[in-house]
Amino acid sequence: MSFEQRLQKASSRLERKLLLVGELTRRLQSKGVIPVIVGGTALEVYTVGNYLTADLDLVASAYPEVAKELEAMRFQREGRIWYHPDWELVVGISIEQLAS
Repeated sequence: MSFEQRLQKASSRLERKLLLVGELTRRLQSKGVIPVIVGGTALEVYTVGNYLTADLDLVASAYPEVAKELEAMRFQREGRIWYHPDWELVVGISIEQLAS
C-alpha cells in the first residue's frame, strides 16, 4: 500500500502526522537526517491524542534536505510553515540545528 493510500485510511489527524513523519524519515534516512517531533505535537503523541494541536512540529539536523522532501511531496511553503492542501497537514520546521 502506498503512503498516500495509508494517509487516506488514517482514522485521525494524529495518525496522518505520524505517517508523514515515518515517510519523511524513510526518505531522509540515506542522507543521515532524522526529523524529530517536538512542541505541541510531542504532547499530542505522549497523550495519545488527548492534547490536540493543528500542526506537526519538527526539528531536523538539515533543514534544506527536509524542505526538498516536502517540496517533492507537493507541500507548499509560507514562511517556516509548510502545508499540503489535499492531506490537511501543516508542518512547522524549526531552523535550529540538533546536536549530534
